[in-house]
Amino acid sequence: MARPCIELNLENATLAEVRVAIDCTPTTKGFRRLQALLWLHEGMSHEEVAALSHFSPRQVLRFIQAFNLAGLDGLIPGRSSGRRRIVPKEQLAEKIARVMYPGGFFIRALSHLRASCARRR
Repeated sequence: MARPCIELNLENATLAEVRVAIDCTPTTKGFRRLQALLWLHEGMSHEEVAALSHFSPRQVLRFIQAFNLAGLDGLIPGRSSGRRRIVPKEQLAEKIARVMYPGGFFIRALSHLRASCARRR
């Protein structure tokens, strides 16, 4: 038996609000979800949106459910459940330098590592 088709509740957000949300989203994941919602809002089928956005059809249905329950806020990606950082960022360069250069090159390596980390920011 096939799953029931879930329709997008168009009363939760207008097309203009979705476009503004796409422009304001800070993450790629949020952009992709809102882009899929925009395509659904414009009348594409679930299968077309899944193919264009490289999401599975099940994910597209989950996005529709989240949007229907909480509006645009339902599509905001949550925090990752990954492990928190044990070593503070301030001590990270020093600990890496000690592992990389256990001999006498520690001071020079540490200053070089801090400089390369500062350039990346």
